[in-house]
Amino acid sequence: MPKFINISADAKKSSLDSFAGNLKSTNNLVMSKAGFAGIKSSNTVTNIPTILTLGDLYIFNDKMSIKPEHLKSAMHFNGFTSSEFYASILPNTYLYLGDKELTRPELQGCNCFVQITRTLFMESGQAAEYSDFKINRFYEGC
Repeated sequence: MPKFINISADAKKSSLDSFAGNLKSTNNLVMSKAGFAGIKSSNTVTNIPTILTLGDLYIFNDKMSIKPEHLKSAMHFNGFTSSEFYASILPNTYLYLGDKELTRPELQGCNCFVQITRTLFMESGQAAEYSDFKINRFYEGC
């Protein structure tokens, strides 16, 4: 059998990888717009209204917000769906192919998704800091 017989799985992984890669580029653009709007940092989710029909952009702690509805305002979601589940006090956004929003057990059952998260760091006597985006890939089910 030819090695490329499982081209569907490779295409799914490539699509998810592409979206994950575009996340950081989009973040740079959103943060540039925040700077132009005079917003340097925000400890709460902050809306940066945009002109024309581009939609609103949201930032949180020096990065664009990763809440699904905020990502949809900043990025094209054709063919993708996202869900938000909390692993602790921090949200985790899960991105997967398809148009049906999945429950957590359904998502774990399909095992073909990307998890986007940020970690909270707290040091004694200092303000809380959030990490850069962390992108975890779960491709066993693709």
